[in-house]
Amino acid sequence: MAGSREVSEVSVGGVSLIAPRSWTFFPFENLILARTDARLGTLQISLAFREQASRPITHESCLRVALEFANVESSKTFDRQTSGDGARLCGSLTFGSSEHLGGVFYACDDHGLIVAVYRASAPGAETEVVECARILESASISGRV
Repeated sequence: MAGSREVSEVSVGGVSLIAPRSWTFFPFENLILARTDARLGTLQISLAFREQASRPITHESCLRVALEFANVESSKTFDRQTSGDGARLCGSLTFGSSEHLGGVFYACDDHGLIVAVYRASAPGAETEVVECARILESASISGRV
């Protein structure tokens, strides 16, 4: 994770993930809200689209669903990152400005698609965007939701 911050394994709302200890998670039906102690922004993780990745799964199909969930136009994004091929795919895009930075994220494997969006309400959230990407890279659906 970013810097030398301590991390822990978290199981919340049917999702298993690894996150810095400064993050707090609040589960709802098909949705998990999260924020740090600094409260610069909010991460929304959704399981509502878990069956919507086309088979075989591709970065493009996952990204399309993630952008739809986030209500962000792909033309307004930058810094695209992808990892994995075949059985597990992860990706992220950044959007906004230094004053209102955000990110769109996805993780998809045989258990389904997880999409997320982070929106900062204060400047200085660059580290949180990076942490969100790493949180989603570790995320997987842990059982029936």
